[in-house]
Amino acid sequence: LLGGRLLEKGAIEVVGIEFSPDVCEKAERNLTEVICGDIEEINLPFDEGYFDCMILADILEHLKDPLSTLKKLRKHLSDSGCVVASIPNVRYHGIINMLVEGHWKYEDCGILDRTHLRFFTKNEIESLFKEAEFEITGITANIDPAYNSLSDPLSGEISFGRVSLSGLAPEELRDLFVFQYLLKAQKTGVEVQRLNDAVKTAVEEDNPDEARKALEEYLALHPADTDVLFRYAEVCWKLGLVDKAGESLEKILIFEPDREDALELRKIVEKTCRE
Repeated sequence: LLGGRLLEKGAIEVVGIEFSPDVCEKAERNLTEVICGDIEEINLPFDEGYFDCMILADILEHLKDPLSTLKKLRKHLSDSGCVVASIPNVRYHGIINMLVEGHWKYEDCGILDRTHLRFFTKNEIESLFKEAEFEITGITANIDPAYNSLSDPLSGEISFGRVSLSGLAPEELRDLFVFQYLLKAQKTGVEVQRLNDAVKTAVEEDNPDEARKALEEYLALHPADTDVLFRYAEVCWKLGLVDKAGESLEKILIFEPDREDALELRKIVEKTCRE
């Protein structure tokens, strides 16, 4: 159904991968192409960087080796593309309470769906994508409505069943009521590569002010990236923005006090200020 809606909204091509032959047959009615097989075993018949978006809706928890699968899929994702995934949260308070009572009962659906092979907390989801060389750019959650009934969700304390917890940060307490996380991710390093391309183009076109703007936009989101801070200092220096160049160099030297290129440029900047 999702594939059909994507095509209706203008997607040029929607490809599905399905293990069950019966489901494959049904999916063919709604998708451009359906590959019937085990995603962990098959070789995808597509070029590297072929896809603009990959949707892993309740998929990773069903795999024997989700890390290897993510790495395989990564090769076929374009540098500007994204992965959208939904993953159950095993840290949900109902699961914790079940364990405290000595149970682990599989069900026909939900977090303990009997077909699930892997279980994730939010931290482990983040670790999985990081190891697969993806950067999570957005994450939301499907939350138990009971969370909104808490008298004080900022208290850091909660009790359910025979469990009592205290000293929780607000996000830790909220996490206990999350059924499922939904995330968007892109290849690690893509944002920096885009920045490099933008700065390179601006420099080649003899437009250092455009390079400065691109660097400032990036640093607004990543203020501690010392390599980009140094490039920003260089550009500001060329533009005659001596104060901004000096400020950036001081930030770099807080993190890397022995960084030679920053120390050398600071000497030049300081000499100019004295003159």
